[in-house]
Amino acid sequence: MGKVQDKYLIVDPFQIIEEGFHKQKNQVSESIFSLCNEYVGVRGTFEEGSSLPSLIGTYFNGIYEYALEDTPNAYKGIIKRTHFTINSVNFFKLKIKINNTLLDLGVVDIDNFKRILDMRNGLLTRKFIWKHKDADIDIKFERILDMNNCHNALQRISFIPNNDVQLDIDFCLDNSILHWGKDNYYKDDKTYEKDNCYGISAKTLSTHQSIASFMKIDCQFTPTKITHLEKEVIVSYSIKLSKNNKTTFVRYINNNIDKHNDNNIDELVNNAYKDVINLSQYSFDEIVNNNKKYYDEVWEKSDIEIIGNDEDQQGIRYCIFQLEQNYHGYAEDNNIGAKGLTGEAYSGHAFWDSETYCLPYYLFSNKKAALDLLMFRFNTLPQAKERAKMLDCVGACYPIATRNGEEGCNLWQHASCQFQPTTAVGYAIFHYMNIYNDREFMQTYGLEMMMEICKFLLRVH
Repeated sequence: MGKVQDKYLIVDPFQIIEEGFHKQKNQVSESIFSLCNEYVGVRGTFEEGSSLPSLIGTYFNGIYEYALEDTPNAYKGIIKRTHFTINSVNFFKLKIKINNTLLDLGVVDIDNFKRILDMRNGLLTRKFIWKHKDADIDIKFERILDMNNCHNALQRISFIPNNDVQLDIDFCLDNSILHWGKDNYYKDDKTYEKDNCYGISAKTLSTHQSIASFMKIDCQFTPTKITHLEKEVIVSYSIKLSKNNKTTFVRYINNNIDKHNDNNIDELVNNAYKDVINLSQYSFDEIVNNNKKYYDEVWEKSDIEIIGNDEDQQGIRYCIFQLEQNYHGYAEDNNIGAKGLTGEAYSGHAFWDSETYCLPYYLFSNKKAALDLLMFRFNTLPQAKERAKMLDCVGACYPIATRNGEEGCNLWQHASCQFQPTTAVGYAIFHYMNIYNDREFMQTYGLEMMMEICKFLLRVH
């Protein structure tokens, strides 16, 4: 029997909509409702947490680590240790209690659940009525990643109760999240508190990369408590929500990462602090509007209209939206993970899909992004040449799976027997030149890559 599609989302030309909470689809929805802006990706998990099966995930493009243990029985041509994009600081995390009852959608009664991902501006909205024993509370969560300044993220939460209730809410920057539910790959975590801004920083265990995240909370209340833990900073509020009145919190977030160990951690922290101060000068709606302007240009030049089939129309726009979210030429040393930045499957690795399936989109819509994909392969040419030597060959053998240019796959049937990543780079250069005739690129970068690819293929065959 063939596979049958299990449909539970509403068909809409520019939105992904879930009406009614489908608990059994929770982890699927977390992937579908993920947000990304190439710099960072956040799974569509509930900010407040849940007892339901869930994968909390925040991933920075280019922040990676090596496995803690060697590949068992590694032999010639097989890498000793894999590497992968690691789970990082959960900067949207909340903890919410009403009259001392924890908000957990796996437990509490809710009504009118609705979740919307708007592909016209990248805004993710989730709202429902919490049927608390003491009141009905209308709760709305909104989050967005800035597509113009990709270091920025914002979150807005509002409450309207139909009776007076006590709200206890924690805003957290949590760097204790386990990758694959097993290990944390950060060390030297520090937390900060300065001018009503709160931050956290850390370094990766062996790649010596750094992250710094700062948040500033805009509301009419004063925090009741600030808690600094080893890998988490928590800003707590305890307030009375008045009947039929709306109470809103806006969290401004700035993330700074150092992939190449170019800056000391103090500089990174100071940049994140200053940048979150600057970000807080804008309203939440202004950032949404700026994102809309960004996507207006995307749809103007890249939209595909399908007349008479609304499902296909939604599907093709979701594909374009995901391509744009996960890669648009923000940084030359980025690439496109097989799952984007939406989870831990495929380890955040770039495969030959980047050149064969993704590059054509950028070739016709974003020359800089297309060129950056090729430059990733040029900048990792030394690693490709080393990989060829590992296989007793000459020239350049591009890896089947990689984050940093090195082979990241330790399965012989893929890493040692599949050479289409190498030919895919040649394929990409051919199509780029066919469209742009960029002789400067070819003379400076392309010819060297093509020569090394040919040397490898000649030896293989």
